[in-house]
Amino acid sequence: MGPVREFLKKWQFSEGPKGHDSFASTAQRGIKARQDELKDWRTKTTEWLGEEFDKQATIDEIRSLLTEANQLGLCDTGNIREVRHLLGQFRDIAIADALAHAALASHEQRDGTTLHALTYDFTEAIQVTGGLGVYLLQIFEDIEKSMSARLENGGAVAAQRMIDQVTKEFQAMQSVVNDYAEIRSYDGS
Repeated sequence: MGPVREFLKKWQFSEGPKGHDSFASTAQRGIKARQDELKDWRTKTTEWLGEEFDKQATIDEIRSLLTEANQLGLCDTGNIREVRHLLGQFRDIAIADALAHAALASHEQRDGTTLHALTYDFTEAIQVTGGLGVYLLQIFEDIEKSMSARLENGGAVAAQRMIDQVTKEFQAMQSVVNDYAEIRSYDGS
C-alpha cells in the first residue's frame, strides 16, 4: 500500500479554534449529512431488494408481475412502461457496488476509507432505485384497488346470482302451487 493510501486510512479532520466555523467543521457537517442520506437510501433499498439479492431474478420477477398485471388490466400501462424502462437501467447499473460503497460511506468513523467511499457516484443508483420504488408502489396500489373492486363487484355479482337463483326456485315453486291449485279446482276438491 502506498504512502498516500496509508495517510488516507489514518487521516481525520481536526476541529478549528473554538468559536470559528472552520473548514473542518463545515466539512464534517457536510459529510455527516451525506452519510445520513446514503444510509437512508441503503436502508430503503435493501428493505425491498434484501441484503443479498439476485439482480436478474429480481428483474425477472418484476417483469412477470408487470406482464400479469397488464394482461389482467389491473394497473396503468404508463406505469408499466416506466417500470420496464427503469428495469433496463437497473440491469445496467452496479447496484451491489453502490450499496457496498454506501455501507462504507455510512460508517461513523470518518477515515480515509469512508471519505473514499463518499466519492463514489451514487446518483444513478439512487435515481433508478428510487424511481423503481415509487412506480412499483403505485403499481401495487393500482393492483390492490383493482382486485378489491373486482372482489366487491364479484361479491355483488355472486349475491345477485344467489338472489336470482332463489327467485327462480320461488317462481318454480309458485308455479307448482298454482298448477296444483288449478288441478284441484278442476277436480272439484
